[in-house]
Amino acid sequence: MKAALIFSVLFLSTFANAQNYNLIAELRAVATKDRAVEIGNELITATPTKYRLYVTRESINAGIFRLRYIPAELSDADMNKGNFTEKQRSTFITIDFSFYNAGEDINAQRPSVITYKLNEITANYLDLFPIWKKYFKSDANFEKTITDFNMQHLKETDRKIDVYIFQTETGWALRNM
Repeated sequence: MKAALIFSVLFLSTFANAQNYNLIAELRAVATKDRAVEIGNELITATPTKYRLYVTRESINAGIFRLRYIPAELSDADMNKGNFTEKQRSTFITIDFSFYNAGEDINAQRPSVITYKLNEITANYLDLFPIWKKYFKSDANFEKTITDFNMQHLKETDRKIDVYIFQTETGWALRNM
C-alpha cells in the first residue's frame, strides 16, 4: 500500500512538471498560418494581462509572419490615433513565426507548401514568464529565471528542443532555435 502511494506521488509529480512536448515539437513545423494564429492565441492565455490580437503581418521578403497582441482595453481607434500610454505600449506582445518552403520545389517564387516555425516572442517579463513556465519550463522560478542560465534555457538534444528566454534592451524575449 505504501509503495503504491509513493509510486502515485512520484508519477503525478513527474507529470505535473512535464513540459508540453507536443506543442513544443509543433512549434518547429506549424502547418498553416491559421494554426500559427491559434498557437499564438493559446500562448497568450498564460499571461496575467488580458490581450487581444490586434494585427497580423506577413513579410515575404523577410520570411516572417508577425502577430501583435495589445492589452484588451485598447480599441482599434486608440491604436490608430496613438491614444495609449508608454506603459501600455511596453506591454504589447509580438510573436514572430519564420516561414519557409517545405515543398518539393524549393526554388518556387511563392511555394505551395509553406511551414511556419515559432521564432521569437517579445514581451515584458511579467507577461513572458508565465508563458515560459506554462509551456516550456514548468519548474522555472520567477526570481531565479531573471539571472540563472539553467532556468532560462530548455535544451534537449534528443527531442531537438532548444528554447531560451533572455533580457533584451527593451524587455524580454523567448527564442526558439
